[in-house]
Amino acid sequence: MPGGLARADYLLSSGDVLEITVFRIPELSREVRVDVDGRVAYPPLGRLDVRGQGVDALAELIRTRLAAEEILSDPQVTVALTATRPVFIGGDVAAPGAYPYQAGLTARRAITLAGGLGFARARGRDEVSALRGERDTAAIDLLRDQARLARIGAETAGSETFVPPAPEPGVAPARRDEILGLEADALRANLAEAAAAKAHLDRELALVRDRIDTLGRQRDLQDRLTARQIEEIARIRGIQDRGLASVARVSEEQRILDSILQRAAENETDMALARESLESAQYELDRFDARRAAALGQERQEAVLAVETGRARLRALETRLAELGASDAGRLTLVLHRDGAEAPDGAPVDQDTLLGPGDTLDIVFDAPEPDSPDELARARP
Repeated sequence: MPGGLARADYLLSSGDVLEITVFRIPELSREVRVDVDGRVAYPPLGRLDVRGQGVDALAELIRTRLAAEEILSDPQVTVALTATRPVFIGGDVAAPGAYPYQAGLTARRAITLAGGLGFARARGRDEVSALRGERDTAAIDLLRDQARLARIGAETAGSETFVPPAPEPGVAPARRDEILGLEADALRANLAEAAAAKAHLDRELALVRDRIDTLGRQRDLQDRLTARQIEEIARIRGIQDRGLASVARVSEEQRILDSILQRAAENETDMALARESLESAQYELDRFDARRAAALGQERQEAVLAVETGRARLRALETRLAELGASDAGRLTLVLHRDGAEAPDGAPVDQDTLLGPGDTLDIVFDAPEPDSPDELARARP
């Protein structure tokens, strides 16, 4: 069904195009359009009143009539909606008229389809359209910079949430939620990354301290081994003096002592390197918060400048639009005309209201009076 319309919910009306198919009977299958009276011409059965019916109900009606009038004994009938009735857009738009229905069509989109608000025709429509596009882009950029600034403030304070900036006119709620969501994700990711980096430095410092403790225990052990070996050499030499030990035995004990002393020297070298690593790791840990604060401070300065620049840019565009009499500061009234209980005829709506096939949208824009040249000059950034 076109536009993704649900078969059970859609009710037929004038302007809809239907395809009636009778299984294996092509001469009874055809495409028909619902006329202004809400009827379709289906030659086997004449004119059928279909207004307010769903396609399934119409298929059952045709099947029952074909069988009742003995045209077919057990017909299999399907009805498909191939084109919906258009949406009618009128009032203060550049190009009022009928437009094909699209799924998800909002009043805002309908105004765009109709060429925008009609006062732009006499005020340089192309320029106004371009300025509006720039203004909306500037509003999005400003909101993005404001959200970034709020995120930086929360990150500096170590908070997992930030106060969102006020909505900017011209930024759709969905786009605003997307921008805020991205900054919220960035905040969580940056806090997690900072915590992980600091935890890594803590672990590195702990490992170096453990290494120093181990080397200290090794040094104590080597000191004890050295003392015992010196005592052993003295004892062997005493025995040698009495002629009870050979020179080779004394030499072997001396080689053992030399080996112990060499390992002790290597241990002292390792201890010096470990202490140097400890000092470096402690320095990195002590400097981590300061460096992060400095980086966030620089990022904040850039964000503040971007926000101020964005505000000035937005003011300039609004001023130019006001000079053309096309500022959105005027009052926009939208009135929806629809048959059916879900939206009373003549109901006021907003720009995010979804339209349906056959709806008529009347648009009234009360444009503000352009400011005086002096006021406009003062408003320029």
